[in-house]
Amino acid sequence: MKRFLILFLLLMVAACSNKPGDSEIQSQVLPLLATASTKDIADIKNLRKTNGYETDGNTYAIDIAYDLVFKVNYADLAKTSMPKDSPDGLIEGLQSVITGFNLLGLNVTYGNFKAGDRFVKQDHLTFIKTENGWMLTEPPESPL
Repeated sequence: MKRFLILFLLLMVAACSNKPGDSEIQSQVLPLLATASTKDIADIKNLRKTNGYETDGNTYAIDIAYDLVFKVNYADLAKTSMPKDSPDGLIEGLQSVITGFNLLGLNVTYGNFKAGDRFVKQDHLTFIKTENGWMLTEPPESPL
């Protein structure tokens, strides 16, 4: 009986964790980083918590880091993103302006990257304790 009580108490303490675990961070943050807009261009690797602290009894702040690993070269991405001539000139023109700004933003942030280039990204996130465990309050910053 004593062993059962000790085991029960240990399980209760583990279930009422005062900070989000690595599995909760991975399951909630990774899908938000690896979105449809990033999956064809880059992979998210080595997501890890680098620091954390409790702000109050129900809130826990964490710092994360991860590697953004490009799958394509910037030059190839720019070539494939160029608009094609079409009768819908205005729509194509607007889309090319938007694509051009996105490509320029990538180039300003990461330079003339090559496939396999790795960049370490960092972010600060907040989790709150709910009835169903820890929940991320806001999505992380987009890696691209």
